Amino acid sequence: VDRPLLEAWFRDYRYSNSEREDALSLVFAPASPGHDAEPADLRRFARSVGRDHVLTVLALRRCLAEVRDGQDSDTARSVAALGQRIDKLLRAGAVLEVRDLAIKGGDLIRDHGMQPGPEIGRVLDALLERTLDDPSVNSLEHLGALVPEVCAVLAREDRE
Repeated sequence: VDRPLLEAWFRDYRYSNSEREDALSLVFAPASPGHDAEPADLRRFARSVGRDHVLTVLALRRCLAEVRDGQDSDTARSVAALGQRIDKLLRAGAVLEVRDLAIKGGDLIRDHGMQPGPEIGRVLDALLERTLDDPSVNSLEHLGALVPEVCAVLAREDRE
């Protein structure tokens, strides 16, 4: 299925933006990690699909595996196990988006002398990546301590 074609179809038939985005996220969700994937990979997958859609995507994939391979197939069981692991992460309040971070743009302005603008978004995105790897850093103190290092890495990337 061609994404632009499907987007146009939803627009032409006057689906709401919300309905269009929901359907597109289900159709074009990235490949699922294996059932034995590391927790950071599960968080990244959930983030890429979206908190609101990830369990639906996995339920759909489990149903498709059951139809294709049988209810007791390894594939269906693997997708079901993956869904259980991600559901557990979500229920535990996994940080998947910048808005879930303990540090906010205002903290960067107030505590780190940053100016309002796109640089704040870049720093928050980099801090989110760190938090996806290690959720224990999601506190104002830990993330605040990482800001100078993150800013230095971003500045170095800009020069390259």
